[in-house]
Amino acid sequence: MLFSVGLLHGSNDLQLLGRTFFKKKKTTFYTRLALYLAVVFAAFSLFFTVPLLALVLFIGVSGYHFGEQHWDEYLGRSPLNKLFFAAYGLGILFLLFFLNPVETSQVIEQLTQFAVPKMWYAYGLLVSAGFFAVILPYYIGAKMISPPKAVQELFLLVVFAVLFRWASLVWAFTIYFIFWHSVPSIKEQVAYLYGKVNKQSVKKYLRGAIWVWLASIVGLVVFFKLMEGGNQSFLTIFFSFLGAITFAHTVIIARMFDQQE
Repeated sequence: MLFSVGLLHGSNDLQLLGRTFFKKKKTTFYTRLALYLAVVFAAFSLFFTVPLLALVLFIGVSGYHFGEQHWDEYLGRSPLNKLFFAAYGLGILFLLFFLNPVETSQVIEQLTQFAVPKMWYAYGLLVSAGFFAVILPYYIGAKMISPPKAVQELFLLVVFAVLFRWASLVWAFTIYFIFWHSVPSIKEQVAYLYGKVNKQSVKKYLRGAIWVWLASIVGLVVFFKLMEGGNQSFLTIFFSFLGAITFAHTVIIARMFDQQE
């Protein structure tokens, strides 16, 4: 599932790159591809040169990206809203880590050779939840978020907590990533690129994304085969690959939301 819809939701980044950053400048597909790959390879190399820094950046960027995708439809692009995006998304991630501490620490240690104290997940969750708990009532009072919407979102957090406690780290992340991030993100991208979401526009999106998606799968498999026999596990390589794509994808999607303001 993570390899299907999860990777697919970032497979139209080249087309989005053309619409967001080069709308007024004519660029070829190969120019955009070279720029995109340069960013991805630079980010990917961080996981093997300064892995701890790369991981911290990956968690921070991913948290903001998850929160932005979830809340941008309801809120604007002010600095306070962006802080709220980050607090919400990081809260989701630290909730996942806190409820799966052993598996999380194993993956982090494989990636960075650093043993994370399990209490750090609790601290991260408390800080993120604290910002969220302070800003949300302000938004309700300012009528930026309705009380029914707030109750719905709080209930959803309870659902996430049950899911994260019940499932393994990989399965919990996969289910959240597919159903609460990737699918909504694809809908937003389709609407941005083609004006509306219908059968025809979804087909256009898939036709544009399929080749990049296939190339990503092949590239991941080839790289894993080249690294096979070394000290890196498939999970380590996969999260490094996911992190590298996330950096570029987050910048492109943020630009897309800026242009929709």
